[in-house]
Amino acid sequence: FDAASKIIVLNDSMKKYYLQNYKFHPNKIEVIPSWCDPDKIYKLSRNDNKFLIKNNLKNKFIILYSGNHGRCHDLISILGASLILKNHNDIKFLFIGAGAQKNRIKKLANELNLYNCIFLPYQDKEELIYSLGSANLAIVSMSKGSQNYISPSKLYGHLATASPIAIISPANSYLEKLVNSENFGKWFDNGDSEAIANWILYLRSNPDKAEEFGLNGLNYFLENATSKIILKKYKNLFLI
Repeated sequence: FDAASKIIVLNDSMKKYYLQNYKFHPNKIEVIPSWCDPDKIYKLSRNDNKFLIKNNLKNKFIILYSGNHGRCHDLISILGASLILKNHNDIKFLFIGAGAQKNRIKKLANELNLYNCIFLPYQDKEELIYSLGSANLAIVSMSKGSQNYISPSKLYGHLATASPIAIISPANSYLEKLVNSENFGKWFDNGDSEAIANWILYLRSNPDKAEEFGLNGLNYFLENATSKIILKKYKNLFLI
C-alpha cells in the first residue's frame, strides 16, 4: 500500500476504514464502485421473460436473491421473511447462485417446510438478463460486521433492471445511506424479518410505488454506475 500511487476501494465505508486504520492521506484513496453494462442488462417486460415462463413463475410475486451465498451475506433475515409469508401462495423467494451458506439455507428451508423458497444454480451468462428481470423485489444484503469489507456488486445489475431493492445491512452502512438518498427501495436492519415481510406485502399491493422505486434506481445507475462511466474513472486515474 505504501508503494502504491493510488488505492482504489469500492465504497465510502472502505475508504473510511483505511483512513482510520492505516493513516493514509485521503488523496491516496479513490472510491470507484462496481458497475454493470446497460447494453447487456436492462429492464424487460415480464410478459416477455422466458425465465419466468420456463420456471412457471409468471404469475408469482418474486423476491430474488441472486449471486454469491457467502459468509458475509445475511440470508437468514430473508429466510425469516419467507417463514412469515409462507401461507401467501403467490409470493415466492427465489435464491439463485451458490456459496458457503447455500446448503445451510436449503436445509433450514426444508426443515421449516418453506415451500415458498426456490433454489436454483447460477444461470448462464446469456440468461442473466432474464433471471435478474424476474424480480418484483431484489435483495442485497450484508451480515453484521462486514460493512467495511464487502461491496455487493449484485446491486448494479438489479438497478439496471429497474427492480425495487431491499437492503439488509448493519445500521449506518454505505448501502443504507445510498438507498435512503436515492430512494430506490428500503433499508432493513439485520434480523428484522417482520419489517421485510410487511414491506413485501406493501409492494405487492402498491405496484405503482414499486415501479417508482425501480425507476429511481435505474436513473441513479445510468448517471453513476454504467460500464462506460466507471471505465472512464479508471482511465482518468491512470492518466494522472
